[in-house]
Amino acid sequence: MANRPIFIPDFNGFPYVDTIDIEFKWHLGFAKSQMQKTILSLHEAAKKQGIAPILEISRKSASRLGVSLSAFNLPLETISGQKMSVECAYQGAKYLNMAVRTMIYIRHQVRLQRQMNGCRIQGS
Repeated sequence: MANRPIFIPDFNGFPYVDTIDIEFKWHLGFAKSQMQKTILSLHEAAKKQGIAPILEISRKSASRLGVSLSAFNLPLETISGQKMSVECAYQGAKYLNMAVRTMIYIRHQVRLQRQMNGCRIQGS
């Protein structure tokens, strides 16, 4: 069994979405057919709770619209005019964030090393 959120529009105000966790049967495997079985299982479990129809937004969706709205297929254009998928921008932002954190950490370590080189530690 697995548990995943389903997002339902809420037009009454911010945050404009309700989240409901659905428990369903997970079908092991990365083949498209296995993933679509898992998706169908999720949809059936949601339907039993009165939530239907569902638009599955993923590369493995049975709906052309769902595939088109996948982060891998949704295009994005940066301010500089570079075109990429939303997924590419998201992954790039994660790596940039890691790189900036690493640079700050290394800079801090170098600063500490410089300070320690100027100090002489004497034994007791």
